[in-house]
Amino acid sequence: MKKNRILLLLLALMTAFALALVGCGGGGSGKSSSSDKQSGSTSDSTSDSTSDSSETEYHLTLSATSLAMTLGDENTPLDATYDLQDGAELAFVSSNPSVVEVDEYGRLTALKVGSAVITATYGSLSATCDVVVGLNDLLPVLQLDNVPDPTLNIDKDTLVDLSASVIFNGKTFTDVTVQYEVSDDTIGSVIDGTFTPVAIGTTEITVTGTWRGIGVADAASMAKTITISVAGVKNVSVNGGVSEITIYTVGDGDHAIENPFVVVAEYDGAPLATTIEVTSGSEYVTYDAENQKVVRVENAGFGEAVVTVGYEIEGEAQSLEIPVHVLRTVQTYATTLTNYSALHGDVVGEGTKFGDVLSGITEAYDADGNEIRVKNDKVYVVPTNNDGAFESTVTVYNNVVGYNVTVNGYGGIISSTADLALFDINASYETKHEGDTSTSGGKQWYQKVSSKPVAIWTGYYFLTQDIDANEYTHSTHAAGLNTRAPTTEPAPWCGFHGTFDGQGHTINGMTVGAFGLFGYVVDATIKNVAFQNVRYTDIDYTTLLGMWVINSSVSNVYVNVATAAPLTKQGSVLTGGVNGSSFTNCIIETKATFGFADGVATSGILFRNDFPASQKGTESTFNNVFVVTTMRTGYYVAAKYYLIAENETFEAPEGETAYALAGLKKYENAEAFAADTENDYTAFNDEYWTLAEGEVPVWKTLTIITEPIYPDDELYNNGGSGDFDPEWIA
Repeated sequence: MKKNRILLLLLALMTAFALALVGCGGGGSGKSSSSDKQSGSTSDSTSDSTSDSSETEYHLTLSATSLAMTLGDENTPLDATYDLQDGAELAFVSSNPSVVEVDEYGRLTALKVGSAVITATYGSLSATCDVVVGLNDLLPVLQLDNVPDPTLNIDKDTLVDLSASVIFNGKTFTDVTVQYEVSDDTIGSVIDGTFTPVAIGTTEITVTGTWRGIGVADAASMAKTITISVAGVKNVSVNGGVSEITIYTVGDGDHAIENPFVVVAEYDGAPLATTIEVTSGSEYVTYDAENQKVVRVENAGFGEAVVTVGYEIEGEAQSLEIPVHVLRTVQTYATTLTNYSALHGDVVGEGTKFGDVLSGITEAYDADGNEIRVKNDKVYVVPTNNDGAFESTVTVYNNVVGYNVTVNGYGGIISSTADLALFDINASYETKHEGDTSTSGGKQWYQKVSSKPVAIWTGYYFLTQDIDANEYTHSTHAAGLNTRAPTTEPAPWCGFHGTFDGQGHTINGMTVGAFGLFGYVVDATIKNVAFQNVRYTDIDYTTLLGMWVINSSVSNVYVNVATAAPLTKQGSVLTGGVNGSSFTNCIIETKATFGFADGVATSGILFRNDFPASQKGTESTFNNVFVVTTMRTGYYVAAKYYLIAENETFEAPEGETAYALAGLKKYENAEAFAADTENDYTAFNDEYWTLAEGEVPVWKTLTIITEPIYPDDELYNNGGSGDFDPEWIA
């Protein structure tokens, strides 16, 4: 039996040896490492032995035989290098896994101060590494996660979370065991890391921690002491906890002039004695102790007040302040104010006026909250469009109440010469202005009268009746406007930017001075108006409409000039210059002449038409414009060019140019005008013109559609001085 066992054993050894020779490819060897195992790769077997020995020598080595780690380090690599063997697996084991933990790839984690031996095995081979874990001159620090300060003041119904963590080597660790010691457990106790107060007083709580075997004995930083002062629960509130109160000046269904002021005051379940008084704004509100209300003072205005609740806790005076806002009651006025004129700040003629809505108006605002100028119960709602009538919602206030008022009106209802005085642009382009004593510096824009703004008018203005202006001279406070051509400085085009609608009425006998009625006419419309018996003052740049008419429309306008004597200053009948504008259905009758520095006399229908390329302007258009005069249509000295009508024959002097204006015809007298049968007058609207068969159009006047403004109005008459106050235009 023993022999058989020996023979069988020999046969098994021989078989294993033969298989080993086949597997090794004739005795070769291969190498790998723990990093190969991590990546899942295998190294090709290579022959590195020339020995004829029947046994192959294998190797296993580690990247370190000893390591020093800091507590808390993770994934520190320990690599193994080895020769490949069939059927062999690389494995790692720690002799003390509570100190150093190793995973299947050889990565080490330091869990506790101490030492351990890491052993790597591969088949029958093994290698070791001694690992020591220490603090390495670092100390762990215990921190209370929800207690930032060492002293806490809390109410008796407040819980304190005393959970803790450890800060070590720049990392936060939560695996800390914490113990709590309360110096006075009659004040409260710690259960499951939460301090629960039970009485008023002060106690100290000492918190000690143990982390991975390290406690206070190892590091004093593993302890924290906090002081907690517990106060009784305070409940002082007004009306269930409001922070402010609003009452109104006038009571109605939506507004109250009084408000409840009910105080609840307790401390630690016991009532507190309180005082209540109005400490600010006593002129607006009072406190009704019997009914526990804040009440508006009768006949008082609006403003801010403060009601203070005073009380005392443990000998310390404390207070609660409640702001009280006394607001003006705002109601909606049922009647729309129609036929309103922004020029006058009120309704013109019959109808409800702002003074009827509210007396003593102190301020007003538009629908967007922008403040509107107010004076003497008049509200200057400046329209922002040129499309005729406008409708706005305005909120007006006096010291007690406000009303939302719907206003339907126009930029201005013109019914007297006092209204015409509005159009004073108060602009100056000079090297100096009123009150300026300097003698140097270039030209710039100023207010001609420094106490008033430069004016810009938008909106819709219309005449309500014929105006007798024989005693009126329109003097525009302006200077230097002739030097500001449209292409040299397009910005501040002060003057008229709206619509002036004469509605067929006539302004008779007006005298105009420098720069005309509007100064500048920009992006505007002038229509349906007659200027009869116009007189011109003998000063430079006198004209009717303005120094410039720019990107504007002039239609259905009749001009009859009363001035016949030659004027020695340069000027023009209709306008100084035009640019990009249109003139339609206009008739001008004049004998006026204007002189220039070089002695050229002209009727000055236009001073210049800025369309030549040399002037960088835009050509204006003329359609059914007829001029009755014996003088030239226009002449511009600086550019040496003449303006002539389309039916005019004229040869300009050498070195000068003549420009014919298509659509403009000129006649020496009324008979010649009437005799021209080639003209088609059908475009002249019979609402404003009388169109007798075979005759030229003749202006006719419509009837008055509204009553005129009151002549003694202090606002635009400025106390009877005759100096209109256009402050609202700015």
